Amino acid sequence: MPGQRDSRERGILGVVVKYGSAVASAHARTGTPAIRYLDYDWTLNDAAR
Repeated sequence: MPGQRDSRERGILGVVVKYGSAVASAHARTGTPAIRYLDYDWTLNDAAR
């Protein structure tokens, strides 16, 4: 349910609604999309390599 999401997820969905494609926007409005996060490999930013 959209009301049960934390503020970060609501913010992400708001951006998708505003700037996403029509299909993505429609999915974001329904409140049914699953938001998943990927781990970031911070060693990619290592300038000393």
